[in-house]
Amino acid sequence: MKKHINVLVVLLLILFATGCEYLDIVPEKTQELSLVFERKEQAYKALATCYSYLPKSDDLYGSHATLTDELTSPIRQSVNGLEIMRGKQSVGNPLLSLWQGYNGGSWQPSLYNAINDCNIFLENIVNVPDMTEREKREWGAEVRFLKAYYHFLLVMRYGPIPIMDKNFPISASPDEVRVFRNSVDECFDFIETEIDLAIPDLPARVTNTNFLGRVDRTIAAAMKSRVLLYAASPLFNGNAQFYAGYTDKNGKALFNTSYDSEKWGTALEAAEYAIQLAESNGVQMYFFDGEYRDYDNANVIYDQAFTESIYNYKFMFVDRWNSELIWGLSRVTSDWYQIQASTLIKNTAASSNEAAWQWLSPTYRMAELYYTKNGLPIDQDLTFDYDNKFELRRGASADLSVFVVQIGQETVQLHFDREPRFYATLAFDRGYNRPMV
Repeated sequence: MKKHINVLVVLLLILFATGCEYLDIVPEKTQELSLVFERKEQAYKALATCYSYLPKSDDLYGSHATLTDELTSPIRQSVNGLEIMRGKQSVGNPLLSLWQGYNGGSWQPSLYNAINDCNIFLENIVNVPDMTEREKREWGAEVRFLKAYYHFLLVMRYGPIPIMDKNFPISASPDEVRVFRNSVDECFDFIETEIDLAIPDLPARVTNTNFLGRVDRTIAAAMKSRVLLYAASPLFNGNAQFYAGYTDKNGKALFNTSYDSEKWGTALEAAEYAIQLAESNGVQMYFFDGEYRDYDNANVIYDQAFTESIYNYKFMFVDRWNSELIWGLSRVTSDWYQIQASTLIKNTAASSNEAAWQWLSPTYRMAELYYTKNGLPIDQDLTFDYDNKFELRRGASADLSVFVVQIGQETVQLHFDREPRFYATLAFDRGYNRPMV
């Protein structure tokens, strides 16, 4: 009997040993962490992953532009910003959420996932054998900045948040991962410190066309300036009106309600440094240097400054990687839900379904908000016939209407005698469209 028991024990030990080996495998479509940082080529993919979480500001369903009163839609599309405006924000399905992501994470993953990946990168980039020390420091600095930036985006959205400087181990207990929020001042201090640590190891300016959009010193300094501006602003600096008594359950104050004027001095120094660094690395005001549209050639002769102002303002936003851009996204997409696709005048030669989605428009308020040609609000300029702004007027070649209204065509008085930004930004019936070519 004793012999049988011993044999049974041995068999059980063998079974458990082989069972452990069977379970100790990497699931399909996953990769051991050590392999991710085994070679530079693989580490580069990890770097790209850290960048991939940058919010898609050009995504119609993810853009915060639709949260404002500047844009509207004539149909009930389920654009997240418009849905929030309609009162459909909820705890169960938070729209435009950066905390937990939205649309199941397919349109925007959680920024805490982003920070988690940044922490993994920073812990392991030093182990890549076929990279120089300089490359490791530079890539690490890029990711350190992204980590700070993702924290900043969360603070902008939610105020005090938990700082995630290090990842929790897999063995962490539920109590360990239930962390309290840091105060707003702690969050801003952390973000500023992380950017300061990143700046020395970043290149002054990325100019290689293959790497446009990657973080450099000019970008980091500009973002630090913005961070400190937020920290100094009345929203976060001594805002006792809204945040007096705003504490966690332990009684810790999450907002400092004592105003600190020195924060403005710190923000000013950061802004001056960012401007100096940007200018020394070629960032400057944009001036259109292309060919004017045929219908504008005569306008240049009539009033060159007015025409140039229209082109400078319009193409500053659409001329890729121009001199005024500090940080742009190199993400190339042809997704149908780009915000620009829903605002363009339909191309008559287009046949795709995407080209028919012209349903996002500026509100009438925006049409009135732009100034007159004299630089005054339309209801304060005595030369502008505000009371008759909806009366029809015919475009003629003898005045400034030649710039904006087709000659001999009629449109409302509201569209005449306005500032260059009005004509660079808004399209209207019987006006001109100045497309990018």
